[in-house]
Amino acid sequence: MKYSKTTGCFYPEWGIYEDMPGDLIEATEEELTAVLNRAPNAVVDVVGGHVVTYILEPTLSAERERLKGIFKIQCQEHIYSVYPAPIQASAIMGLYGTDYLTDMTVFITSCIAEENRISDLLDDETEIVLLYNHNPVWPENA
Repeated sequence: MKYSKTTGCFYPEWGIYEDMPGDLIEATEEELTAVLNRAPNAVVDVVGGHVVTYILEPTLSAERERLKGIFKIQCQEHIYSVYPAPIQASAIMGLYGTDYLTDMTVFITSCIAEENRISDLLDDETEIVLLYNHNPVWPENA
């Protein structure tokens, strides 16, 4: 069996191929099995003439942005769990009165402030492992 890094494909000996890539190397059944069973985020590469798989560690900035995205979604979900979108729209149109609108606005502003606080803390961290020390504490509805 052969493998091409260019195409990312294995080529069994029994196959019939019109055009073969120029970078073919010998590959084993074990290498094929490792590639087929790799983790979703694993990279397939050729190292020292062998087909290998490995997982790239995320960069600090990529992991920071991933966590910010998660916390943004959590913030939105928390807001909608207390004030669903139709309720928010009705409150803005004045159907619930000024006090309700004020309470809702204070709550939503507090949630966004917590999201921003966590985002700022994440921006200040210099190591990936330290990013996981921060979790938002979402405000309770008044």
